[in-house]
Amino acid sequence: MSVKWEGMHLAWVSGLLLGLTACQQVTPPQTVAPLQTRGPELTMAQNGSSVTLAVGEGLAIALPGSPETGYQWQVVQAPAQLNKQGSEYQPEKALNDCGMQRLLFAARQPGDGVLTLSYRSATAGAADDANFYTLRLHVRPAR
Repeated sequence: MSVKWEGMHLAWVSGLLLGLTACQQVTPPQTVAPLQTRGPELTMAQNGSSVTLAVGEGLAIALPGSPETGYQWQVVQAPAQLNKQGSEYQPEKALNDCGMQRLLFAARQPGDGVLTLSYRSATAGAADDANFYTLRLHVRPAR
């Protein structure tokens, strides 16, 4: 093999590998249609607070985020009283601003517990947590 051919071959393989790694972007949560919830919508201002729900009531938590960076809000700990219903992302229209990630839950049984969310990289996991959100939860029977 000549030096010229080896150089072209190396350039072709390098270009292929760069093209493949560029496609490895983290996909943000689906935003097909806004998910509906009947119940309170909390924000970062309620981090560390408590909330009371009735069985069957929904809960939405809207937190700033930017999935394009590889980070998303993820459930670290959820009490048995709560079911995650989904997550959606609404990008901000202004360039370089964070959008909002809404995580939706439904109260399924009476009791008390703690919900913990983490803003973490999908690839690095817990070792790279950038922020936390904690909510004390009380679920009462439906009336």
